Amino acid sequence: MRAYYQIIEALNTSLSNNNITQSVTIGDLTDVDLNRRTIFPLAHIVPTSGSIEQSFITIDFSITFADVVDISNENSKDQTEPFLGYNNLQDVHNSQLAAANLLVQSMLRGDLWDNDFKVTTTPTVEPFQDRFENTLAGWVLNFQVEIRNTDTSIC
Repeated sequence: MRAYYQIIEALNTSLSNNNITQSVTIGDLTDVDLNRRTIFPLAHIVPTSGSIEQSFITIDFSITFADVVDISNENSKDQTEPFLGYNNLQDVHNSQLAAANLLVQSMLRGDLWDNDFKVTTTPTVEPFQDRFENTLAGWVLNFQVEIRNTDTSIC
Protein backbone atom coordinates (compact mmCIF):
# COMPACT_ATOMS: atom_id res chain seq x y z
CA MET A 1 0.00 0.00 0.00
CA ARG A 2 1.77 3.11 -1.23
CA ALA A 3 -1.09 5.50 -2.05
CA TYR A 4 -0.70 7.61 1.10
CA TYR A 5 3.07 7.90 0.66
CA GLN A 6 2.64 8.78 -2.99
CA ILE A 7 0.26 11.67 -2.36
CA ILE A 8 2.19 13.20 0.56
CA GLU A 9 5.46 12.94 -1.37
CA ALA A 10 3.83 14.53 -4.42
CA LEU A 11 2.42 17.34 -2.26
CA ASN A 12 5.81 17.85 -0.61
CA THR A 13 7.59 18.01 -3.97
CA SER A 14 5.07 20.41 -5.46
CA LEU A 15 5.13 22.72 -2.43
CA SER A 16 8.92 22.63 -2.13
CA ASN A 17 9.35 23.62 -5.76
CA ASN A 18 6.94 26.57 -5.90
CA ASN A 19 9.57 29.34 -5.25
CA ILE A 20 7.39 30.76 -2.44
CA THR A 21 7.42 28.14 0.31
CA GLN A 22 10.57 27.81 2.41
CA SER A 23 9.58 24.73 4.46
CA VAL A 24 7.05 21.92 4.19
CA THR A 25 5.94 20.01 7.29
CA ILE A 26 3.32 17.37 7.98
CA GLY A 27 1.38 16.13 10.99
CA ASP A 28 0.33 17.95 14.13
CA LEU A 29 1.01 21.67 13.79
CA THR A 30 1.75 21.94 17.51
CA ASP A 31 4.84 19.79 16.94
CA VAL A 32 6.33 22.40 14.58
CA ASP A 33 8.62 25.00 16.18
CA LEU A 34 6.78 28.08 14.96
CA ASN A 35 9.16 30.41 16.80
CA ARG A 36 11.93 29.83 14.24
CA ARG A 37 11.72 32.57 11.61
CA THR A 38 13.97 30.57 9.28
CA ILE A 39 11.19 28.10 8.40
CA PHE A 40 8.82 30.69 6.92
CA PRO A 41 7.00 30.87 4.59
CA LEU A 42 5.68 27.48 5.67
CA ALA A 43 3.25 24.97 4.17
CA HIS A 44 1.95 22.50 6.73
CA ILE A 45 0.07 19.40 5.53
CA VAL A 46 -2.58 17.74 7.68
CA PRO A 47 -4.56 14.74 6.46
CA THR A 48 -7.93 15.23 8.14
CA SER A 49 -10.07 12.26 7.10
CA GLY A 50 -10.61 9.76 4.34
CA SER A 51 -12.62 6.91 2.93
CA ILE A 52 -11.77 3.57 1.36
CA GLU A 53 -13.75 2.23 -1.55
CA GLN A 54 -13.16 -0.75 -3.79
CA SER A 55 -11.37 1.17 -6.55
CA PHE A 56 -10.39 4.43 -4.80
CA ILE A 57 -9.04 5.84 -1.59
CA THR A 58 -10.17 9.38 -0.84
CA ILE A 59 -8.19 11.59 1.55
CA ASP A 60 -9.18 15.03 2.84
CA PHE A 61 -6.28 17.40 3.37
CA SER A 62 -5.89 20.74 5.08
CA ILE A 63 -2.75 22.69 4.22
CA THR A 64 -1.80 25.80 6.17
CA PHE A 65 0.19 28.35 4.18
CA ALA A 66 1.72 30.75 6.71
CA ASP A 67 4.29 33.50 6.96
CA VAL A 68 5.41 35.94 9.63
CA VAL A 69 3.77 39.36 9.62
CA ASP A 70 6.35 42.12 10.02
CA ILE A 71 5.11 45.08 12.04
CA SER A 72 6.40 48.50 10.99
CA ASN A 73 7.61 51.00 13.58
CA GLU A 74 6.34 53.78 11.35
CA ASN A 75 3.32 55.74 12.53
CA SER A 76 0.32 54.68 10.44
CA LYS A 77 -0.60 58.35 9.85
CA ASP A 78 2.78 58.97 8.23
CA GLN A 79 2.50 56.13 5.74
CA THR A 80 2.12 56.80 2.04
CA GLU A 81 -0.44 53.97 1.74
CA PRO A 82 -2.39 53.94 5.04
CA PHE A 83 -5.06 51.67 3.53
CA LEU A 84 -2.60 48.75 3.57
CA GLY A 85 -1.83 49.21 7.27
CA TYR A 86 1.34 49.32 9.28
CA ASN A 87 2.51 45.79 8.48
CA ASN A 88 2.95 43.45 5.55
CA LEU A 89 -0.23 41.48 6.26
CA GLN A 90 -1.64 42.06 2.77
CA ASP A 91 1.66 40.95 1.22
CA VAL A 92 1.60 37.77 3.32
CA HIS A 93 -2.00 37.04 2.33
CA ASN A 94 -1.17 37.66 -1.33
CA SER A 95 1.95 35.46 -1.43
CA GLN A 96 0.42 32.61 0.56
CA LEU A 97 -2.73 32.63 -1.57
CA ALA A 98 -0.44 32.42 -4.61
CA ALA A 99 1.30 29.37 -3.10
CA ALA A 100 -2.08 27.72 -2.45
CA ASN A 101 -3.22 28.54 -5.98
CA LEU A 102 -0.08 27.02 -7.52
CA LEU A 103 -0.73 23.78 -5.67
CA VAL A 104 -4.40 23.70 -6.68
CA GLN A 105 -3.56 24.37 -10.34
CA SER A 106 -0.97 21.57 -10.24
CA MET A 107 -3.61 19.22 -8.87
CA LEU A 108 -6.21 20.26 -11.44
CA ARG A 109 -4.06 20.15 -14.57
CA GLY A 110 -0.37 19.96 -13.75
CA ASP A 111 2.11 17.44 -12.41
CA LEU A 112 -0.15 16.10 -9.68
CA TRP A 113 -2.93 15.55 -12.21
CA ASP A 114 -0.46 13.60 -14.35
CA ASN A 115 0.24 11.35 -11.33
CA ASP A 116 -3.41 10.20 -11.23
CA PHE A 117 -4.36 12.21 -8.14
CA LYS A 118 -7.83 13.54 -8.76
CA VAL A 119 -9.29 16.44 -6.79
CA THR A 120 -12.91 15.47 -6.12
CA THR A 121 -14.21 18.64 -4.45
CA THR A 122 -13.76 22.32 -5.15
CA PRO A 123 -10.74 23.40 -3.07
CA THR A 124 -11.56 26.12 -0.54
CA VAL A 125 -9.33 28.64 1.20
CA GLU A 126 -9.84 30.53 4.44
CA PRO A 127 -7.62 33.44 5.50
CA PHE A 128 -6.25 33.72 9.01
CA GLN A 129 -4.15 36.13 11.02
CA ASP A 130 -2.91 36.15 14.59
CA ARG A 131 -3.98 32.52 15.00
CA PHE A 132 -0.61 31.59 16.43
CA GLU A 133 1.64 33.08 19.09
CA ASN A 134 4.14 34.77 16.76
CA THR A 135 1.96 36.89 14.48
CA LEU A 136 1.50 34.51 11.59
CA ALA A 137 -0.96 35.00 8.78
CA GLY A 138 -1.91 33.20 5.61
CA TRP A 139 -4.48 30.80 4.25
CA VAL A 140 -5.77 27.32 5.02
CA LEU A 141 -6.48 25.26 1.91
CA ASN A 142 -8.95 22.36 2.18
CA PHE A 143 -9.41 19.77 -0.56
CA GLN A 144 -10.15 16.11 -1.19
CA VAL A 145 -7.99 13.84 -3.34
CA GLU A 146 -8.97 10.55 -4.88
CA ILE A 147 -6.26 7.95 -5.48
CA ARG A 148 -6.65 4.66 -7.34
CA ASN A 149 -6.73 1.70 -4.97
CA THR A 150 -4.82 -0.66 -7.22
CA ASP A 151 -1.83 -1.78 -5.18
CA THR A 152 -3.56 -4.00 -2.60
CA SER A 153 -4.30 -7.68 -2.70
CA ILE A 154 -6.88 -9.54 -0.65
CA CYS A 155 -5.37 -12.95 -1.44
